[in-house]
Amino acid sequence: MDNFSVKEIDAKRFNALAAQARSPAAAYTSEELAWYANADETVIGVILLDTIDDDYVAIVLEGV
Repeated sequence: MDNFSVKEIDAKRFNALAAQARSPAAAYTSEELAWYANADETVIGVILLDTIDDDYVAIVLEGV
């Protein structure tokens, strides 16, 4: 298995990479807590808090 490292990125960088995949309505039901990417930023992720029922959500996006 190849080495796989994950780094924390800021919201601005995440937005630059994933803005086209976002739903504006998500801001009404969730709060973004942290953003992550692998070394070459082909895999990115976000941790959210669902503010309706206080569940945590993890979303992973893979680029091509």
